[in-house]
Amino acid sequence: GDKVIHMSGAGGLDLLEPARKAGAMVACIHPIQSFADVEGAIRNILLSTFGITADEGLRRWSAGLVRELGGIPFEVPEAIKPLYHAAACMASNYLATLIHTVEEIYLSLGLNRDEAMRTFWPLVSGTLKNIETSGSIQALTGPISRGDAGTIEQHIRVFREKLPAYLPVYCAMGLLTVDLAMKKGTLPPERAEIIKKILKGG
Repeated sequence: GDKVIHMSGAGGLDLLEPARKAGAMVACIHPIQSFADVEGAIRNILLSTFGITADEGLRRWSAGLVRELGGIPFEVPEAIKPLYHAAACMASNYLATLIHTVEEIYLSLGLNRDEAMRTFWPLVSGTLKNIETSGSIQALTGPISRGDAGTIEQHIRVFREKLPAYLPVYCAMGLLTVDLAMKKGTLPPERAEIIKKILKGG
């Protein structure tokens, strides 16, 4: 029978309801990958994971197509697709925004964009490698991980004085980092509460 596919990460199978009513089986095959340009897309597609949401009779075929493309199939139930896509957006889009924010902070120190990227990119690259090899929990380092409340207070003070627009995101990420440090086991509960209080007051 006929098969109709879309590749939207956010859209469900309801987008293909007209095709389904016409007798076709429908599926969504969404590459969990970032494609900034055609050349990069071709290069990055290999070994990328693809989220598959499909009619029962099309799931095996969809997984086979993904494997033929050199990808890894991953089944995404229709009901959780928005959450799946939100996580993908955070992993890619929000990561780009976070890196841009760091870049802007370095620009405020007098560096140009190339200099800024050269300055902090080895840190980013090293952290990503640590996450890939050891997982996000074990990859965590820094003042929150070791319970250094004084350094966090210094950070908040300088953001408030120099770059107040970035203080809310610093504090929000800091609160999540407290939880991560507790999972790692390097931050005692009493130190965690002190740092949370500092961040919430930021």
